[in-house]
Amino acid sequence: MNSWKAGEYISPYHPQSNGLEERAVEACNVLLKRCQKDNSDIALALLNVRNTQREAGLMSINQCLMSRTTRSLLPSTTTSFKPRVVEGATESLGLLREKKTAAANRHIISQRSPPSMNPGEDVRVQAGPRKWVAGKIEEMVNPRSAIIKVGDKTIQRNTIHIHPTSVELPPPFKSSINVQSNTSCPATQHQLKEIVHSFSTSTLQMIKSPEVRTR
Repeated sequence: MNSWKAGEYISPYHPQSNGLEERAVEACNVLLKRCQKDNSDIALALLNVRNTQREAGLMSINQCLMSRTTRSLLPSTTTSFKPRVVEGATESLGLLREKKTAAANRHIISQRSPPSMNPGEDVRVQAGPRKWVAGKIEEMVNPRSAIIKVGDKTIQRNTIHIHPTSVELPPPFKSSINVQSNTSCPATQHQLKEIVHSFSTSTLQMIKSPEVRTR
């Protein structure tokens, strides 16, 4: 990450912050499941996807790369294999971007404001699916991201994975009692052997079957 000079990080277990990549992964999973169900060729399925237009008035992936469609098993005319400029693609792309921007603005307006958190506050942070651990906020990176101290580690999470708590976290417990090992207590081991021997002897006497009398 340092060699690539990445300035922004994505919180784990929060796919909403990486919607474009998550949508691409979902499309690939659906395609692979269909190929597995039909026992069809994956390369041929990818070829058909690249020849399919994404939106009305927009070019396909192959048209963006080569200005034409490529040959496949689907029936097509020879004129579709000749390079040509798609008319109105710029206007259609602009309308699509405006539609996405309007949807994003509506989502931002309807979204609730993040809870106010301060450094030094005790919180519960999600460390995995259905797993919450105790931590303490060290720094607020932005209104929706915080750096949290969890034990000996420092993690960064989105506020959707942080719940404030009014319970003060206890300090780590350290036992001051020195427990001796069993090897240093030979008398205890001898007594334990006697107890086990007496218990096993009494148990065998109880379950011993009665003698059968013969006439």
